[in-house]
Amino acid sequence: MGEVVKFPSKDPLIPRRYRISLFTEFQVECVIAALNIFPKCLEKINEENLSTLDPIFIRQSLDFAIESGILSEAVKNELRSLIKYNIEEITFEDI
Repeated sequence: MGEVVKFPSKDPLIPRRYRISLFTEFQVECVIAALNIFPKCLEKINEENLSTLDPIFIRQSLDFAIESGILSEAVKNELRSLIKYNIEEITFEDI
């Protein structure tokens, strides 16, 4: 008979966490606008419930808003800047 080959155990997937930093009122308004036009967003978003949302969901809405024809170029440029500079992954060392 052959040898039994033991496969290495799979580590559980580590959930990814993100931080989105919004510094100006314009940035907050742009994100709220992007969320409120996102088809998967089932409730109206405002400043009070913005901090309760999943950052991955927010990122999806920003990507959708950039591709849509609804928002102005100024808002789309601000959203691109937010994605590039204001969204960071939180490592477990940072917690």
